[in-house]
Amino acid sequence: MQGAMLMADWPEGFLEHELTEEVWEEGVLVKRGLRLRIGIDWGPVAVRLVPRTGRLDYVGRPMNRAARIAARAKAAT
Repeated sequence: MQGAMLMADWPEGFLEHELTEEVWEEGVLVKRGLRLRIGIDWGPVAVRLVPRTGRLDYVGRPMNRAARIAARAKAAT
């Protein structure tokens, strides 16, 4: 995902904001566009339909752990 952010075709003016601007380090593009924080875990989860939105909601320990990992991550890591 981080690599995809570097190559995404962002709308006009989007990269002008400080939270989405291009960041170069030693001539290498390291950040561009949205700054993602990602947490990944695996294991059994339960899924349920949210009637109001029609979307699926996943719950369980792996979801909680992944959320905690993402919360501790720095932007763009």
